[in-house]
Amino acid sequence: METFAKVVHLLTPQRCAQLDSMCVVDSALGATRLHWLSHGATTPSPAAVKAEVDKLAYVRSINAHTLDLSMLPMERQRFLAMIGQRSSGRALSRRDPERRYPILLSLLCQTAVDVLDEVVSLFDQAISGRESLARHRLQERLAQRARTLEDGVELLSEILSVVADPDVADEDVGRRLRTAIGMDKLQAAHAAKAVPLPRDHGHLELVNASFNYVRGFAPAVLNAVDFAGGVDAGELIEAVSVLKELYTTGARLVPASAPTRFVPTRWMGYLNTAARDGDTTRFRHYWELCVLLELRDGLRSGDVWVPGSRRYANPSSYLLAPDEWAVERTDFCRLVNKPTAARHAMGQLRDELNDAVSGLEAVLDDGSGPVRLDDDSNLIIGRLSAEDKPDGLDALRDVLIDVMPHLAVSAVMVEMDARCKFSAVLTHASGKTSRSDELTTNLFAAVIAQACNIGLAAMSDATGISYDKLAWTTEWYLREDTLRAANTAVVNYQYQLRFASLWGDGSGVTLVNFALFDLVGLQFSPRIKDIGKISL
Repeated sequence: METFAKVVHLLTPQRCAQLDSMCVVDSALGATRLHWLSHGATTPSPAAVKAEVDKLAYVRSINAHTLDLSMLPMERQRFLAMIGQRSSGRALSRRDPERRYPILLSLLCQTAVDVLDEVVSLFDQAISGRESLARHRLQERLAQRARTLEDGVELLSEILSVVADPDVADEDVGRRLRTAIGMDKLQAAHAAKAVPLPRDHGHLELVNASFNYVRGFAPAVLNAVDFAGGVDAGELIEAVSVLKELYTTGARLVPASAPTRFVPTRWMGYLNTAARDGDTTRFRHYWELCVLLELRDGLRSGDVWVPGSRRYANPSSYLLAPDEWAVERTDFCRLVNKPTAARHAMGQLRDELNDAVSGLEAVLDDGSGPVRLDDDSNLIIGRLSAEDKPDGLDALRDVLIDVMPHLAVSAVMVEMDARCKFSAVLTHASGKTSRSDELTTNLFAAVIAQACNIGLAAMSDATGISYDKLAWTTEWYLREDTLRAANTAVVNYQYQLRFASLWGDGSGVTLVNFALFDLVGLQFSPRIKDIGKISL
């Protein structure tokens, strides 16, 4: 009810109707909007990209991208969205409005970002797929070219054997070549003479073979997504705007004022040749492909970002805001022992660099250290030498192994649960608290499957618990917040043990690292005897 009270001002009659319609089967889709939005593309094809663009258009049509849920904690938003993702439309329809609407609002708010990220990701994958295909074809072409050149070298050797023979008169050279080698072979070699390759060996030309494929999705993406960038990406962002305008108007010619300085040197020859020949169609193709490929690379490097995206956000958004840094600076600089003033920090760094360089020069002058210069003045960095083991370490290890109890992981889990009740915080996503003994067993099996990375299928085969039960338990009970709470319960218990004072504070304990408790005099409860049904 508290959550509902915080978002009730967003629930206008129109928005409530839109939220309710998401849980009803849409005749055009053959499924609910809820199901449609939660199932993404499986392949980066033009059809898949357009389908995600349609989803983006839908969530924007109901203003999901403008929803402000800042009144709810982020963890609460993620929790409610997770319930919406795992629930069917029918199940949500049966919930009370006080529960249903906050769930759908959180789901919509998250979906608006997820779908935007998915559109950009599919754009990247589709472009990269065509480029990778062109690269494979280029390798085949270069291999064939190499074989042709090998044949030419062999032919040249035969020709030189005649031309360089002093016993063959000058007037007989031509006749000997035509008769000994053959006119057909000479003419074939002349026709197959190698043509000089462009800087990229023809890579962009082969990408151009997939131009119609790229054109099948690129206009939809550029029309639906806004791109921004820093100063270095200014030319590229301007080119993207020009290309978007060409898509919108249907114009065929690239304006003379369109930027080209963003084009890499290895591809600039294609544009220059097309412009010199007056081939406006090829110029448009090459320029457009350069824009899209450089846009892909800009998104990967962070020079280009997408407003409203989470995965492709402005890199500066991950940094502290200037006003936040002004508050945090003093404490942070004290922790890392750095001056708060930039000029003083730069001077300290300069001194540290000079000291480090002086130390390196001494090592290089000696010539026998792990870092040295070879005869060509190349810096050689050797491998770090391993630290010597203290005497008696292996013997101590053997002693510890002998005194440690040899138990199945499942047995240790049951014992630890009896001591600190960590399974109690592995709660159902809906808040349901009732559980059976079978559910507890399934929880242990699901945790071990994840922690040991053996998978639910293998765990099902080992324990006899059905795969569906393990999958359902994992989906509804093993979440980031519940696993963190369970780890906390284990760590808090371990911290109280006598062994913890010798080992440490137990901050590294996880649900399957239960060996870090008091090994001396450890007594297990009778519940260990009941573990057979899930032992591995």
